[in-house]
Amino acid sequence: MANVIPQYRNINRYTWIKAEKLERVVASKLGTVSVLNGVVYPDRPKTIGRNNIAVPSGFWKMLFNKEKKYERCFYYENTIGLKTKGDKLRDHEVDCKSLHEGMKNKTPLQA
Repeated sequence: MANVIPQYRNINRYTWIKAEKLERVVASKLGTVSVLNGVVYPDRPKTIGRNNIAVPSGFWKMLFNKEKKYERCFYYENTIGLKTKGDKLRDHEVDCKSLHEGMKNKTPLQA
């Protein structure tokens, strides 16, 4: 599996992976969990490569199980050199209402 959207190494290896591990734990406890992932782009995103691929300013993740009334949401800044020492999953938890509203307006957590 590979990322199709540029994500800085420290986010992928040290912070985002904690949310992915939580997905497996929740799925195990609840029987199933649905996951939505999304990106946030600034008005003028940095680009990389000769194809000028836009680099997002952040990523969000929503875990939910409607039947069990479970929902947790997370946001991660896509910052080079992000300090990950001591990073906790709860440091990235956000109110899911902001994601719901953003998805309705097609602008989740604008940078």
